[in-house]
Amino acid sequence: MASLSKTKRNGRNYFHCQFFTNRKRHAVYLGPIKESAANKIKARICDLETSEKLKIKPEESTFKWVKEADWKLIQDLESKGLMSQVGT
Repeated sequence: MASLSKTKRNGRNYFHCQFFTNRKRHAVYLGPIKESAANKIKARICDLETSEKLKIKPEESTFKWVKEADWKLIQDLESKGLMSQVGT
């Protein structure tokens, strides 16, 4: 299950999302975004994490999110083994 960690610097919240793939813990940096946006990203990462674990396709809304999300974030997730069920 994906989780968020928050640090506060200079009055701004910075988020990281942690998840597991292949029994290894990984993290992606989300940056200084609102907590609600970080939670939405965490939900998508959680869906991708579950689809990897169960070897099933993620939800259709996650496919749409992958196509619209920041390409640096998607590349980071792909390099950590979280995108094989999406087919990107």
